[in-house]
Amino acid sequence: MKTWITGMLMTIAVGNAGSAVTPFTFAHISDTHMAVRQTKFDENLKNILKEISATTPQPAFVLHTGDITEMGSADEFNLYKENIKASAVPVYSTPGNHESRWADQSINRFAEMLGKPNISFVKNGVRFIGWNSAIWLEHHGAISGDTRRWIVGELKKDPPGTPAVLFTHQPPMYPDSTYQTGDVELWRDIAPYNVVLFANGHGHIFKNWIVNGVVCHMTKGAMNENGGYTLYEFTDSEMKVYDKLYGQDKKLVASIPLKRSPIGVTLKPVGAVADRTFEVRVTNTNGRVSKVEYAIDHHQRPGDSNWHAITAASAGTYRFTLPEAELVPGRHTLAVRAVEPDGSIWVNVIDLPVAQGNNPVRVFDAVTALQGPCAVDATSVYVGGWDGKLYSVDKAAMKKKWTFATRGAVIGAPAVSGSLVVFGSTDRSVYAVDTKTGKKVWAFPTTGPIQGHTAVSGGRVFVASGDHNLYCLDLKTGKKLWAYPMKMHAQARPAVVDGVVFVGAWDNTFYAINASTGTLNWSKRIGTSIFFSPAVSSPCVVDGKVITTAAIVPADKAAFHVLALDTETGETVWGHRMEEGSAAYASPTSDGRRVFLANLSGDLFALNLNDGSLAWKTKMGETTYDCRPTYTNRLVVCNNLFGGLRAYNAANGEPVFQYKTGAGLQFAWPTVDGTTIYQPSMDGTLTSVSGVSLTGTGEAG
Repeated sequence: MKTWITGMLMTIAVGNAGSAVTPFTFAHISDTHMAVRQTKFDENLKNILKEISATTPQPAFVLHTGDITEMGSADEFNLYKENIKASAVPVYSTPGNHESRWADQSINRFAEMLGKPNISFVKNGVRFIGWNSAIWLEHHGAISGDTRRWIVGELKKDPPGTPAVLFTHQPPMYPDSTYQTGDVELWRDIAPYNVVLFANGHGHIFKNWIVNGVVCHMTKGAMNENGGYTLYEFTDSEMKVYDKLYGQDKKLVASIPLKRSPIGVTLKPVGAVADRTFEVRVTNTNGRVSKVEYAIDHHQRPGDSNWHAITAASAGTYRFTLPEAELVPGRHTLAVRAVEPDGSIWVNVIDLPVAQGNNPVRVFDAVTALQGPCAVDATSVYVGGWDGKLYSVDKAAMKKKWTFATRGAVIGAPAVSGSLVVFGSTDRSVYAVDTKTGKKVWAFPTTGPIQGHTAVSGGRVFVASGDHNLYCLDLKTGKKLWAYPMKMHAQARPAVVDGVVFVGAWDNTFYAINASTGTLNWSKRIGTSIFFSPAVSSPCVVDGKVITTAAIVPADKAAFHVLALDTETGETVWGHRMEEGSAAYASPTSDGRRVFLANLSGDLFALNLNDGSLAWKTKMGETTYDCRPTYTNRLVVCNNLFGGLRAYNAANGEPVFQYKTGAGLQFAWPTVDGTTIYQPSMDGTLTSVSGVSLTGTGEAG
């Protein structure tokens, strides 16, 4: 039997309305996807803003919840600025994933052209708080620990009970899918405050759901058909929500009192936690609850099918016992929800750790999101955070040794060489820091954010910038030795082997560049559009072949998911096409005989290096994103998007080890040092798991 450890308790409470609200209306648009060559999107936005301006009474302002542009280019932002400048109603904007996913300047460009991505203001007695939930270079969203602290700080500025509206791009607590990490923690943090609305976009449809009394409302994409938007009317006692298609009548979809009576939901273990029995108390229902249910890791497996009914033990009290099926060791969540007949839910989520027996686990919590992989040396682990800091963490104690602050997020993997740790920041600079003192040795400025991973080879630093250059710097001095101009930026870690630098970029091109001179050896076009570029895949080089992956159009039957290119000529040696799934955001690794990689569907592959044929495939059961397996000591170690950490026998794909690091999204690949695995997470944790090895005979790697 596993050992269960009790989690945190939480009671939902909502205050009464604070200062008086003066009636007003505001509008909500999203997903305009401005594109220079898509005149229809531009026309839709013009029409919608004109219609909003002509509404009686005229809305006080418009909120735009992101995906303003298609690719985050300066031309697209300028087109958007022309439209909002002509609007008779002011427009407040927050970024979406399309401002960061493929954009060479990413969120930096949003800040330069539209202002700070996080905004807060008060209108007629209602607090409005909007922020950037987009993850650098990713499709998903995140509400990091430092962002949550800022949100709570803004809520604290007002009298108790003041109504508040939150707005950002990715939807929170979404019933059918998981679009961002940190929303469960945010709901815990905002429980004492009178948040009445969470406005969002991303899904391009009208959708309304209510969680703990907070109306979560997704508005239709302005780009779709003739576009749509949402109107919110505040009176001194309630908020009404109207969805509206352009040119049609508005439709009332919700009416929420500003003073409301919350349903209380508490969750605690009964007796010893190891008995796996829990008690739920639901209070202040007034006959409003139709059912009570529980789910384990509900964010990883959203949807009603993963919720299980709980039988009432007495009035307002429910008990349930978790099934005998064992959970993977690690940090899980246990959620309960009370559901009203109209579908509104009142939810409570607690931590549910499952003890790990033979593998010591230590966790460092940076609080801020940790997006990129870490690096290690003899005594320390180095990892970058969204708060702009590089963290040095003691390997033995998993405690902070020092931090080095930059002026932008640190999202790429650092590289350690001797007494230096080298890394890039989205503040557009590359830094070299002394590993013992944390003091800056040198800094090299570029004109674009450093969103990719750093490589060091032969006393030289190789890193790509958002200014489209691949830079080669002297390791000791930071002096630029050369810069190769690509047509777009890269985010992968360059592979440097036998005097050649290999890297793919968002221009559909894979490059082989002379590491000494910075001249082009060869280049190869991969993919049919920017969306199918080889920019995410960090290549591996072995036996005269450079291995990379590509996104393909399914209808293109001649295209391959995995390519092995001749290192000298760039000619295709072999290609592998997967029967299902996509390797679009995967990076390969090799043991010298096989190539290992995972696809978006959560399948882990081993391909024979000589011809690309399938050696074995195993289903991990969880999706991956930006995944790069790590090969070490006859093991293939792989992370999954929703907190999974797994190790497999490299010879046959048999599972050896599993662990769950928590509910945070994982875009960083695992770093292995001996038998210890280090895994960063977007929930701010850096997890260390020791003693992971392949026992028994098995085939030598």
